[in-house]
Amino acid sequence: MGWARAAAALALAASLAATALVRPAAAVAQPTAELSAAFSPDRPGANTTVKFTLALSGSQGGPPPPLTSLGFRLPVGMDLVDSQLGLAICSVARLRAHGASACPPDSRLGMGRTRVTFTFGPGLAEAEARVEAFLGEVPGPGLSVLIYVEVISPVFAVFVFPSRLVDDAMPFGEELNMPLPLIPTLPEAPDLSITRLKVSFGPRGLVYSRRVHGHTIRFAPRGLSVPERCPRGGFPFDIAVGFLGGERTLASTLVKCPSRLPAGR
Repeated sequence: MGWARAAAALALAASLAATALVRPAAAVAQPTAELSAAFSPDRPGANTTVKFTLALSGSQGGPPPPLTSLGFRLPVGMDLVDSQLGLAICSVARLRAHGASACPPDSRLGMGRTRVTFTFGPGLAEAEARVEAFLGEVPGPGLSVLIYVEVISPVFAVFVFPSRLVDDAMPFGEELNMPLPLIPTLPEAPDLSITRLKVSFGPRGLVYSRRVHGHTIRFAPRGLSVPERCPRGGFPFDIAVGFLGGERTLASTLVKCPSRLPAGR
């Protein structure tokens, strides 16, 4: 981790200590994860935005250990690679140096928010951060996805996490593999913990543009499509979560079949 990133994390911790909500700290034990997902709109063949929420916690209301990886799996037939999302590319260097506004609008894949927690003295402090996903250019197999996290209150700090979208095995179609480096806070204090993550992939809130006969046409990109057939029980999503110390947990959920969508066998 470079000095600028460490300094940003240190400033975040110091500012949180002065201004964020502080509550008594609780012991950290076996972490738990809960996942929910939804389509918007939710009808057969529709271009849709996939929204998911991940909630993480330790025991007795305490925060979980810091994350080291996330592996989010999408159901077969909902391939981000085959969608119209990501018609341009953003570089890691540009994103880190100039922020999300420096990336081409057509490179945006999705957006969301996250809640981070850290220990300060006898208590815990929390902050909210903005999350955006961009099509990247990191060499390697699969599709490169850049996850941009911007803490906007009580202090400004940014982080970029390169990740990769790769093919997966049935009943899943693709998996987004996201290694997460540790984010330090104050000396000798635990690293930042993520307690809640809400992210959507799809056209909702996105505006792309193209040139047609000398004119700029703005449009909403085609997102993931709700498959014409639904697996028995619903569309499966799951997420593998890795924590500092080597602990891992898996959270799964099903999106029910739309009423007009025939169920598979």
